[in-house]
Amino acid sequence: MPLPGLDRSSPLYASIRRARSALARARYRTPKVHDTAFLAPGSLIAPDLVADEHVFVGPNCTVESGVSIGRWTMLAGGVAIVGADHTMDEIGVPMQFAGRDPLPATRIGEDCWLGHGVKVMVGVTVGDCSIVAAGSVVTRDVPPGVIAAGVPAKVLRPRFETDEQFQEHLRGLKTWEFTGEYNGPRSEDDIT
Repeated sequence: MPLPGLDRSSPLYASIRRARSALARARYRTPKVHDTAFLAPGSLIAPDLVADEHVFVGPNCTVESGVSIGRWTMLAGGVAIVGADHTMDEIGVPMQFAGRDPLPATRIGEDCWLGHGVKVMVGVTVGDCSIVAAGSVVTRDVPPGVIAAGVPAKVLRPRFETDEQFQEHLRGLKTWEFTGEYNGPRSEDDIT
């Protein structure tokens, strides 16, 4: 949370954010997380997390092993990437002691937004530029450029009105560069 009176587009804010990110990477022991990524306190994050530029992982998230997150993706608070299932068909052995199969890789693409409390099962891919609504449970792959919601999550509609707009957005992402400024509220009316 920004300090009161500190402009989110100021160089001081960017410096504070970088310092907090460095502390989080050290705390979580995540060497494959980009320097610009932000890992909020209070989360449980596997040390092998691969997170690209400007990834945001909100507070109280759980991220299992084998997860990669693409550039500019946001995980709101309480997001969980879980599902390390126990072997459940070993006759005469309680599930708790039957072991687990290796975890399949989980990929969250670039420029995605997973809303508050989203659950993503391991082995799932959320395609680039997709949005998953708060409270959803993702049990299957989500295609690129869509908005999905529900339990289990289903595609509601495309994120962009036309495929041409989506392709233009993808082209823009290839050349977009961070200027060092974070967006603040659009106006005083947006602050509650």
